[in-house]
Amino acid sequence: MPGCCCAPGCNSNYAGGPKARVYRFPTDADQRRAWKKAIPRKDFSPKKYTVVCEKHFLPSDFATTSTYRDEKTGTTT
Repeated sequence: MPGCCCAPGCNSNYAGGPKARVYRFPTDADQRRAWKKAIPRKDFSPKKYTVVCEKHFLPSDFATTSTYRDEKTGTTT
């Protein structure tokens, strides 16, 4: 089961709650700071597996790539 969203009041991926894609916090310091600022939680310090669900992003926040990597062969197309 994917992790549960860390946003206050969000019940995505909890038992009985709606299912949603989740994203780990970025490792880049500037991006991580921006994500933390967007989550209204006092003294919030995300851990390695802390996630935010897709409901808290705009479609324009995502970058779509057209490459595919075959996990068996390692080739990219």
